[in-house]
Amino acid sequence: MSPTNYVLDGQQRLTVVYSCFGAPEVETGFSAVYNLLEEKFEEFVEPDPYKFNLRNIFDTTKLLNFRAGLISHKDSAVLQQRLDKLVDSVHNYKFPVVTLKDLSIEEVGVIFERINSSGTKLSVYDLMVAATWTQNFSLDENVQEILLSLETKRFNDLEPNTVLKCMAAVNSASVKKKSIFELRDLKEHEISLLTERTKDALLKSVDFFSNEFNVFGSDFLPYEAQLITICYVFSVFKSLSSSQAIKLRKWFWQSSFGERYRVGGENFLTNDLESIKKYLEESEAIDSMDFGALPNARDLEKIQFRKNNSRSVAYTLAMSLLKPRSIVNGTAVELQQSLSVYNQRNFHHFYPKAHLKRLNNDDNANAITNIIFLSASDNISISDADPVSYVSDCVSNLEEMTDDVFSSNLLPAPSKFDYTQESFESFISERAKLIEAYIKSLIG
Repeated sequence: MSPTNYVLDGQQRLTVVYSCFGAPEVETGFSAVYNLLEEKFEEFVEPDPYKFNLRNIFDTTKLLNFRAGLISHKDSAVLQQRLDKLVDSVHNYKFPVVTLKDLSIEEVGVIFERINSSGTKLSVYDLMVAATWTQNFSLDENVQEILLSLETKRFNDLEPNTVLKCMAAVNSASVKKKSIFELRDLKEHEISLLTERTKDALLKSVDFFSNEFNVFGSDFLPYEAQLITICYVFSVFKSLSSSQAIKLRKWFWQSSFGERYRVGGENFLTNDLESIKKYLEESEAIDSMDFGALPNARDLEKIQFRKNNSRSVAYTLAMSLLKPRSIVNGTAVELQQSLSVYNQRNFHHFYPKAHLKRLNNDDNANAITNIIFLSASDNISISDADPVSYVSDCVSNLEEMTDDVFSSNLLPAPSKFDYTQESFESFISERAKLIEAYIKSLIG
């Protein structure tokens, strides 16, 4: 076998042991043989009268037939002795066994975490894969099938645990651990059916996110909980009415800007699943449900633009709906490239950081109120220029389009805001008011 060293986790080790010693001879997967002539293990390539297939080591008939076939070799006695030694070492290998009775799957997981030699920590997903595995069914294969179906939507990098929570939500409107562990009680055909339902709901969810909010990849999803919630919604409602779609849009923006899922665990989200279902079913006023407190203008002045900040992500998505145009030349900013990954070159500090640093005024340079969309080439052309000079150039280039272009970026209109005279602080304050009003319009 190759001298290359491989590091395998616990599940992979068991898979290799099974594939070598327990799998049927005709089953695909890794298969090993013992070369009796050279006394070494090798990967199975094709049948050989002097290479014993380890998959037959517990099959008495095949073992004896192979042993008898060695008689034709001139050193048959030596080869048979080597085979007997191999069989004896495997058949008489002693495994320490501890039988645990009447323990929950969570308790078994804790015990495993304490005694496994590699220090591997089992997740809920790992426990579920192990608990539901049969010769004909693998939960992991079903989850990977769902993830593969999301590949073209750029959502295939979701954590398997997230998919498992979606399955639990679809099955029982709950993401509590108890509900997740209850999935192992489903019959094989029931969990296969659940996999299909979850896949269908997730595909609809991803389409909804991309069509309604320009979420072109999982990186631009403010919260995992939002995907689970929408997946649950599409498993309950096969299609949405116009009023239900409006309510869902309100819920998304309010839960994002209101940081609904910043804190709160499985019970919190489970309760929200029931709330959102009731919210969509009843013909009540759209603003009758509270899904988080919105930031006001003063809050917006302080929020920093960071990848892992839900309000930053929500701000970016909300801005994209305005179809912003370049303040340099008025051309449309290419959004899908910017929103499919965090392409920092497509985000521009309106007051460049280097410029603010020269003024010793860069403490709030990364505020979302100082961030706009801009193509990489236009970003480079502005570089670290003072807005007093480059905004004047932009106004000259844009001419009568100036106010419209600035408005598409939620920037104060140059016809009403004198960029040559106003300070960075006054710009931040004025733009925060515009953003606050825009967020309210998205929800109201």
